[in-house]
Amino acid sequence: MPQRCSVPFCCNYGGHQFPKDKQRRFQWRVAIKRLDPLTKKLWEPNDRDVVCHLHFVASDYKDTSADHLHLKDDAVPSILIPDDEPPTPSPRLQRLSRRKQEFDKPDLVAIGVQQEVVIEEKEEAPSLPQATPDADSFIKNPF
Repeated sequence: MPQRCSVPFCCNYGGHQFPKDKQRRFQWRVAIKRLDPLTKKLWEPNDRDVVCHLHFVASDYKDTSADHLHLKDDAVPSILIPDDEPPTPSPRLQRLSRRKQEFDKPDLVAIGVQQEVVIEEKEEAPSLPQATPDADSFIKNPF
């Protein structure tokens, strides 16, 4: 099974293995800006980790007529290296964060918590004489 690209936020599979030379290996590690989540130090790749072809410029490759691309000895990943900011969240993650925010703010009425209501007393308006309907003004039901 092909390895996934080691560059953060890159989802491609397959690519070029890290060099065996310690100095070049270190240059690649610095270029991809990947940190170990536990130690927060520069990440150390294993023997199977790769960097995909999207992170190299055309001048990093040897001129060969073979089907496979071969990197020059001094090639270092240099393009599409992400910033420290992750990409914008997917619509699914946006919905999830909205749900979490709504859950954090409970609906007091829905859970049955009574809220204190303050009613201000106003001066009573002068009462107007009420007109009382007399019996003849009602419409009689024809049924």
